[in-house]
Amino acid sequence: MTKRSIFCFLFVLCLAASTVAAAEIWHVQTPNGKPLNVRSEASKIGGIIATIDNGSAVEVVKLLKEGEWAQISLNNRTGYCMTSYLFRDSGELGYTLVYDRDLFTLERSDGIDTYRWNDQTEGMPNCYLSVSRLTGYTLEEAINGLALQSGVDGERSAITLDGQEALSYSFCEGSQEHDRVVQYVCVPQSDGSILLIELACYAVIQEAVEPYLREMLFSITLSGQSDNPDSSSGAAETEYVRCEICGEWFEAGNVFRNHQCVTYPGEDYAAAESSPEMVQCEICGEWFEAGNVFRNHQCVTYPGEDYAM
Repeated sequence: MTKRSIFCFLFVLCLAASTVAAAEIWHVQTPNGKPLNVRSEASKIGGIIATIDNGSAVEVVKLLKEGEWAQISLNNRTGYCMTSYLFRDSGELGYTLVYDRDLFTLERSDGIDTYRWNDQTEGMPNCYLSVSRLTGYTLEEAINGLALQSGVDGERSAITLDGQEALSYSFCEGSQEHDRVVQYVCVPQSDGSILLIELACYAVIQEAVEPYLREMLFSITLSGQSDNPDSSSGAAETEYVRCEICGEWFEAGNVFRNHQCVTYPGEDYAAAESSPEMVQCEICGEWFEAGNVFRNHQCVTYPGEDYAM
């Protein structure tokens, strides 16, 4: 093999390795807002090894089974999630949000992301939440310009969005059913630009639509707030462990200990000499570490009970 051939071969190997190792940041989006199950294999019958809260970021390593499943990296572990409950980062605008796909449709055009209300009434103004970027303005200049543009005496306020201070301007064009109800939110970005968020609906359906728009607004996560992709939701994952006898997966802690002690009372589960002795509460049936942990449970949870010492 010539030197040129060897070089080309090594280059292809390096390129392939970098492609496999590259991971994209996606976000969890479940229709009911519940945590997403992470399974031990790319199958619905795979054991649940962890859960991830709705809205949290995950590292997607690659897609499997024609894109139906995603292999993810979670705290240096490998797991699998259904891609129907994941969505990609919103890219250049530097944000993500959680929305119900049955109620809204995302449209992207000319640097504007618009989440449009699906149940749109013909002849009425559009209902939507849009995200775009402003440059060349201070925060005060931006909000003043938007207030002047509205031509309506609205309400100004300061809000917090994903830990970032932002300015808001809200107004209603009138009391007729086709009049628009609008809120502008300006969020300063680290590069000096401003993320402009607009919530709009019309008066007759404000009561029905506005709660969804506000829920979407406050689900927004701004890129660059944390280097840890699992920290965007501010909540920790639930850990699961597998029973070596039955092969089922259980939530780590008392749930797993209850399974062990109740289902296999004769088995010796001591993993090491330092493993704590566990005792079962006769009232609630839960298992606790013997000593102060169990006594605290008794005294705090059932203060009126007479526990014979």
